[in-house]
Amino acid sequence: MDFLQSSLILITCSLMTVVLFISLIPFVPGPALLWGISLAFGILDNFTRLPVLAFLLMTFLMVAGSTTDFWMPVLGMKARGATLGSTLATIVGAMAGTFFIPVPVLGTLAGAMTGALAVEFLYVGNTRRSMRAAGMALESYILSIFVEFVINVAMVGVFVVSLLVTRPPV
Repeated sequence: MDFLQSSLILITCSLMTVVLFISLIPFVPGPALLWGISLAFGILDNFTRLPVLAFLLMTFLMVAGSTTDFWMPVLGMKARGATLGSTLATIVGAMAGTFFIPVPVLGTLAGAMTGALAVEFLYVGNTRRSMRAAGMALESYILSIFVEFVINVAMVGVFVVSLLVTRPPV
């Protein structure tokens, strides 16, 4: 393996490590960034060390991971009996909280909980049920952050395994 390819692998792995850490911030497109880094690597390396099949798997993981902030709260809250309105308010509140309270994670969680609390209280008028919906919103977003991180680790794992199983060009 020559110096140029070794440098490319080192730079790519370093960038992926940085993205893994910043992907813990909600609404930071960690999976998309990892996918872009792997695409750039694949193009620069002519997809010799990152086979197309591995890249397609990373593409599937990227789509699933990029959308966790949307489908995880919906699945989690609806499965536990929250109204559709509070579920949607959780998503809208999370986005608003991210932008209006620019403290990583805190703004997103506060917005999600506030959205669920407000809409559930308006629909039902029951404080206890509204607080329960806010708790479900909190749990759902924490779980979505965890699931996205696991997907990001899986993407890096696919990349590393593809490096280990392919032979460097001669």
